Amino acid sequence: MCRAFLQMLSNVLQLSPPNSALKRQPQFLEFITNFNHAKELILYHPLLRAHLNDMYHTTRDARAYLQLARMALAQLTVDQPYLRIDSFLDLSSAVANPQSKTTGESTLHSLNRMELVLIVAMSKLRRRNIDSCNFERVYDEYTSWVGRNNFDASGRACHQASSVVDRKETKTTVLISWERLLQQDLVGWVIDINAVTSRDLRNEYRMAKLLVSEVDVEWLVAQHTDSNDELRRWNRAVVAGLA
Repeated sequence: MCRAFLQMLSNVLQLSPPNSALKRQPQFLEFITNFNHAKELILYHPLLRAHLNDMYHTTRDARAYLQLARMALAQLTVDQPYLRIDSFLDLSSAVANPQSKTTGESTLHSLNRMELVLIVAMSKLRRRNIDSCNFERVYDEYTSWVGRNNFDASGRACHQASSVVDRKETKTTVLISWERLLQQDLVGWVIDINAVTSRDLRNEYRMAKLLVSEVDVEWLVAQHTDSNDELRRWNRAVVAGLA
């Protein structure tokens, strides 16, 4: 696996030295030393390294590794205050398994606002019977929503509209979010008889399809912390030609 991800996990789980008031209490120093030592032993355990390697081949999104660290820390108790190898193995197996329902929900909850908007855009295209499309088509769908009423004729932001309508991001920024969806297997490439030719195309011109069901899109837009009423209205809007 990538050493950078392993180092990131180690840094996130590392306990820092206590403040000046606690330095005089040796029990805190001893706990910190023992905790960090246990953490290093676990992260270099061969079984966990194998699981993390599987996870690396499934997703290379740093947020998945940060989620793994949060889930491991959430299992600590007063009776069991140190990280355990068995907990890490169970958690990393779940993250590495794309068929896991819990992992799928965790992945969807970890999406940022732009990724969420792109999923809604692709869902709306799919409801217009456009099952596969390239990034350019998704970007057009995104700009048809986000670009409206953001600025007046003089180019100044319309404050009333900008309070509910997202500011239009650069195409490069949107493309990065698109590629993250691909890395997380929420969007997948379409393979056809022209697959060899398709692989020669730049990513933004290759055909892809949304791998998130309509039921999950509805749940995501309703529950995600980065969703809002404006996005929910856009998702619910009647698709032209299907009313």
